[in-house]
Amino acid sequence: MKEPKKIAVVGAGIAGLTCAYKLQKAGVNVIVYEKESAVGGRMSTRKTGSFPMDIGANHLANVYTHMQALAKELELSWRPMEFLNYRILKHGKLTRLLDDISSWSKFKMGVQSFLSARKNTDYFDLSTAAKYDTDDAAQFFRARIGQEMLDYVIDPFVSVYQFHRADEISLGAVHAMLRLQRQGDWTLRHFPGGMIALPQALADKVEVKLNTSVQNIEPKEGGVTITTKHGSETFAAVVAAATADVTAAIYPAATRGQKEVLKGTAYSATIGVGFVVPKDTLGEISIVWVPYVENEKIAGCTNEAMKGGELITDGKTLLFTWFHEDFARSIIDQSDEEIFALAKKELPKACPFLSAEILAAPYDLQRWPTAMPKYNHGHLERVKNFLSRHQGENNVFFCGDYLNSPWIEGALRCGERVAQAVLARRQ
Repeated sequence: MKEPKKIAVVGAGIAGLTCAYKLQKAGVNVIVYEKESAVGGRMSTRKTGSFPMDIGANHLANVYTHMQALAKELELSWRPMEFLNYRILKHGKLTRLLDDISSWSKFKMGVQSFLSARKNTDYFDLSTAAKYDTDDAAQFFRARIGQEMLDYVIDPFVSVYQFHRADEISLGAVHAMLRLQRQGDWTLRHFPGGMIALPQALADKVEVKLNTSVQNIEPKEGGVTITTKHGSETFAAVVAAATADVTAAIYPAATRGQKEVLKGTAYSATIGVGFVVPKDTLGEISIVWVPYVENEKIAGCTNEAMKGGELITDGKTLLFTWFHEDFARSIIDQSDEEIFALAKKELPKACPFLSAEILAAPYDLQRWPTAMPKYNHGHLERVKNFLSRHQGENNVFFCGDYLNSPWIEGALRCGERVAQAVLARRQ
């Protein structure tokens, strides 16, 4: 039988599309399978009315250096926000992030930030921080810096950007984040048209089969067979760029090492909810953090007017909010109407300038039962071991943010690394 030459990529999120694009640029024939009707995954945008709403990742930053370079290559605009001001809810009032924190807590935090910055880690490749995967962040920072800094800096940062609590993130991941905070440019950016602009630009360069759910990945002699509702096809290799739970379900023939990393991956959940509000509702406040100790339901919100232009129409804009994991899981099966009502009830408690009257116009919502991988204690070392010993077994390569590659920048870089690994195997 003639050896198959094509590579299949399962999943058209930013990791899978980046991998496919890099492989195709190297001369490889690639097909991407996507079960949804649009590309992007958690880097997607939906327009149900006047506004494009980023239903997953909400904003970019200049620390996303690989994404910035890829956007330039694809001739996409990398635009700054119109304004950028963070606030945090503390004792029922919105303050700047470090206001009303004791000087002693700030000093101890500064020392720890300095020590973390000296560790040779890369937040977008957390395998570099695996040797610091010795504890969870909550225990460490409670002991070293105190409860105040844990409650109003570390824990809200984790819950705003990961949706879960600080006791479920590895100390190694937080060391890497503190290093990035000190050394990176955190100026926020966005794509005109929404987050989907980059995935769509990549999809335009490769062959993507939408509305095509992969039912089975089966290694066979001479290749790997993929089965969909349309039939089966054999490829030289397959890149599984779906979430870990989906990959486990469609790839029952995974090796022991592959199964270990899939089974060991946990995800947080959230629900993103958008309301149409008067554009001056939040003034020039861009992003609000809501610590769990202040509100156990609302994790944060953004003022989409910070993106300007298409996010302001007839004096209106979008307010986007998302929930802490426990609350999201408790209501995720309720109807859209019930979820909108709960958000409308809870938001004024988290943002005192909001009211039921202001929130009278629900816009859209997105449920995320697997919103973000939890880089919990033990995960960093487990993934590092998988990547060094088991990646590519059966000619099946895993790809995605759960492989020690946080956020959409990490997922993109993971796609680049996996493309390199596939190419190296073919040489």
